[in-house]
Parts: sequence; C-alpha cells; structure tokens
Amino acid sequence: MDSLSLCIENFISFMEMLGDSPCGDLFRAPGDGLAGASGLASAGENYAVFGAGATENDLSSVVGFFGLRRLPFSVPLFPGLDDKFARALERHGVVPRHEYAAMSLPLAGLPRETDDAAAAVADTQSLAAWTSAVWLGFGDQGRPNLPYARHAAYLASCPANRLFYLAEEGKAVCAGLLHQSEHVCGLYYFATPPEFRRRGFALRLLKTLSAQAAQASDQLVLLATEEGRPVYEKFGFQALAMVPVRMKGEE
Repeated sequence: MDSLSLCIENFISFMEMLGDSPCGDLFRAPGDGLAGASGLASAGENYAVFGAGATENDLSSVVGFFGLRRLPFSVPLFPGLDDKFARALERHGVVPRHEYAAMSLPLAGLPRETDDAAAAVADTQSLAAWTSAVWLGFGDQGRPNLPYARHAAYLASCPANRLFYLAEEGKAVCAGLLHQSEHVCGLYYFATPPEFRRRGFALRLLKTLSAQAAQASDQLVLLATEEGRPVYEKFGFQALAMVPVRMKGEE
C-alpha cells in the first residue's frame, strides 16, 4: 500500500473512532461514502469522505445525515474525485474552505529520542492539561467546555489512541494524538496555544511523537493545514498530495 493510501486508511479509521464516541454516529452511504459525526458542533470534529465511485445520491444522504443532527462538517477531497462531484458539493452548500497537504514521515532510521518535558496522558490531571492545550491551540478561549472535556476523555479511552503533551512553565504548551490504524500511525489534534508558538515547542513534541509512532509503524501520516505545513516540513515530513477541504456550516 502506498503512503497516500495509508494516509487515507488512517483518516477513515480516525473518522470511525469519532463516530463511535458516546454522542457520535456513523453513516455509510449506499455507494461510496462515509460520514463520521462526533456530536460536537464544530466542522473540524465531523467528517465525510467519498471514494471515486461516489454518486450525488451518496452526497445527498450524507448531507441529510448531518442536517438531521444540525452539525457542520468537513469533506477532505482525496485524489480520485472529479470536477463533477466538486460541483455537486457546491449545489449542496459544501463550499471550498481550505487546502491541506497529506504528508508522511518515514520512521526507519530516525533517532528514537524523546524530550524530557514530554509526557503521555495517564490520569485526569494530565488529560486536563492536554485538553486545555488543544482547546486553546485551535482558537477557543478560556477553559474547555464540558462537551469538549468529555470528548477528550473519550479520545483518551480509545485503545487506538495515545495522547501526549509538552510541559513548560507549568503549562501544557503543545499537544498531539497518535491514532493507530491497521497499517500505519497518524497524527491528529496537534496544537500549540498562540502564546507558546514560534518557540520550538512543536518540533520538540514531534520528536517524542515520532519516536512513539515508530514502536508500531514504519511511517507517520497526517493532514497538514496551511499554517502547520512548514513545521512538519522542517521536521522532515514529505508532501504526498494536496487535499482541498470543503465545509458546510461554521468552523
């Protein structure tokens, strides 16, 4: 399986994990589509993926699935979908919003060094630190609300997930989640609160995350935002493909 296929496999596994959350749900379209809803009212927590054989009926079913739940959602357009399907998305109000990069880091031969300030989430106190770093890192303010705190607890409880954070100045300054699918490890929820950016914390945590991922996988895959891509490239990740992301509803 090539690296891009592994990236897609891991992302679908991640979606299925979100859909299995206590407030979540999964929907498989009759043709070639999958929707995973975490239950949180953020497009970044609810996803749909369509394969090359997806039809407009599949799209209508997925839009209806999220519509009934009044949830915004994101659609990463992995390679294989044609312009006709992109136009169908727009007719349903699923509009262009971002362009991410599917990326991979080969782990063979990398030094398996960890940062002394990095820690795995292992109890309620460390989970609270992780949750706060992700919450603030993705642009929210104040303390994480109760639904998000419950969601983070679910993430920590899943056997396929391992949560890590970097502590500095008595605070979690960067956080991330490793999700293991059948053939590869993926990185999600990688976030640094604004006050701690551009100080090297993300690269320091990536060192630990890559060492941990190497225990079960020969590469680490992810979808990088426009803002995050330079950090990953600096660490050694290689771009596999550009992935336009469309959304319906608020981010």
